[in-house]
Amino acid sequence: MMVSMKCSACLLLIVFTVIQSGAGEGTCVASIGGACPPTWIQWGARCYKVTTSQSHTWHEAKQACLAMRGVMVVPHSDEETEFLEDLQPQIWINCNDLETEGVWVCQEGTTKVDYRNWDSREPNKKGDEHCAVIKRCGEWTDVPCTEQYPTVCTRPISPALHL
Repeated sequence: MMVSMKCSACLLLIVFTVIQSGAGEGTCVASIGGACPPTWIQWGARCYKVTTSQSHTWHEAKQACLAMRGVMVVPHSDEETEFLEDLQPQIWINCNDLETEGVWVCQEGTTKVDYRNWDSREPNKKGDEHCAVIKRCGEWTDVPCTEQYPTVCTRPISPALHL
């Protein structure tokens, strides 16, 4: 029997159980789980990679993540923010008000993210500060998109068959 499965951006955990009849009863269990590509780090159901080889402008960082088949990260919680700080302090995140001044759009790929962790004085609408960075304390600040920072890219765990 042939089974075809297509999955993108999901974590599968499927367990197959086969019981033999007759004298030799036994169980065979296989699961489809997931794994991160080499050099990526798993946290929860996602994979993460720091672009530490060089700092980028915000636009370059976004392109660097796409080239690695990922997207620029946006934290979804305080716990994820702490994880990101441990990976790399001070990183670009995919939040900006490039389209409309003062209207901050934060999204991971095409998924909008509602979590925010702005410093109490931010965003401050100073001049050309249209892109967001996580500062060393985990709070966000708006800075010019032309500044140079590393970033963390993220992607879903890749499905893998485990026998």
